[in-house]
Amino acid sequence: MATCRQCKEPTSILLKGIFTGLCPRCRARVIPVNLGCGTLIVIALIVFVFSRGNEDVELEISRLGSVVQELKRAVDSQTIEIQNLHSKIDKLTASPENIADKSEH
Repeated sequence: MATCRQCKEPTSILLKGIFTGLCPRCRARVIPVNLGCGTLIVIALIVFVFSRGNEDVELEISRLGSVVQELKRAVDSQTIEIQNLHSKIDKLTASPENIADKSEH
């Protein structure tokens, strides 16, 4: 025989609650939890506030994504400009007439 976890009286193993370990009499005495309207409203407000925060985060992530794209475009244009400057420098330093012109001045 099994014993009830609350009243310690013997009870059938088949009648004892699987999760609670209580006999049928003790289970009948348990007061069910009732949530009032005020509690439900508070829960709804909490859910609303925290779910709204996710929208702000998503908006901020989207904005940051746009900024990153702008930065990538700026870096790409600067990279092209640097490559153009390097090619001009290479042309100036590789051309023999430019070297001769510089030595005459």
